[in-house]
Amino acid sequence: MKRYEESEGGEFRYIQIGFISPEDKAIIFDNETGEVLIENFETEEKEFLSNSLVELKSNLKMEQR
Repeated sequence: MKRYEESEGGEFRYIQIGFISPEDKAIIFDNETGEVLIENFETEEKEFLSNSLVELKSNLKMEQR
């Protein structure tokens, strides 16, 4: 979190809400646009995942056993 705060001038633009292992990627929420993104820790590249947390939740499917 400190890295995000420092890179955005003291404001939390990106908030980590999950982690993808072993790919070293984070699921992040863009506090400015509301989008949900996947960030690669090594390259700091961001990949679009969803327009919002609500959209992401509605697109999740539970696996039945």
